[in-house]
This record gives sequence, C-alpha cells and structure tokens, in this order.
Amino acid sequence: MGGSLKFSKRYHEWRLRHLHPARPPETILSSWSVTQYDQADLERARWVWQRRPKRRFLAFWRWLACILAPALAAPFLHLPRPFADILVDVSFVGGCVLVFLYGRESDQWAQWRADYSRAIDRLFFRQT
Repeated sequence: MGGSLKFSKRYHEWRLRHLHPARPPETILSSWSVTQYDQADLERARWVWQRRPKRRFLAFWRWLACILAPALAAPFLHLPRPFADILVDVSFVGGCVLVFLYGRESDQWAQWRADYSRAIDRLFFRQT
C-alpha cells in the first residue's frame, strides 16, 4: 500500500471519528493484514495511542441536567427569595463550568484523533 492516495473529505471525516480512535495500532494493522511498515511509524502510533485523553464528561447531558435541575426546581420549592436566587446562580455557574470543561475535552479529543489518524496513515501509506 505505498504511495499517496486521495480520499474524499467525507471519508476522511468518517475515518477520523470512527475507524482509528477505537483501536490500537497493532489491531488496525492486523485487521488490514499489513505486514510491511516502518518500525518507527509503529512506535509513533503506539506513543500517540497511549496519550489518549481521558473521558471525564462522557455523560455530558446527564451531568448538565443534574447541575441545572435545582435551578429549574427552585420556583416550585417555595424557598425564601435569597436562597432561591443563590440556588439558581450556583446552578447556572456550575452549568457554565461544565460546558467549558466539556468543550475543552472535546477539543483535546479532536486534536488527539487527528494526530492518531496521521500516525496510522503513515503506517499504511509511507513507503518502507
């Protein structure tokens, strides 16, 4: 599989999201029956694979609902005005922090997926 192949943009986007991030380099190589590759490229792919970001906010919507639920319930709890305001403010700030952290995690994953995809591409398409 040497040389430079042109992939469609749609295929490239699909591959970035689905094919490579779920599997370590050795599994990808064996599933495609690749036997000739550069050892340095395999080491690079392993290194990138081991540096996967952690998934802390995988259940983002569940977390967001738990944080914002008190704010939504505050009018029905008949709390004194200052306590209800504080509850709503804390829930709002907590929701904003969660959205910010989830966005950062998503950016880290997008960068990692792109790096890993490039490392796998080198294994497949670089001349040995």
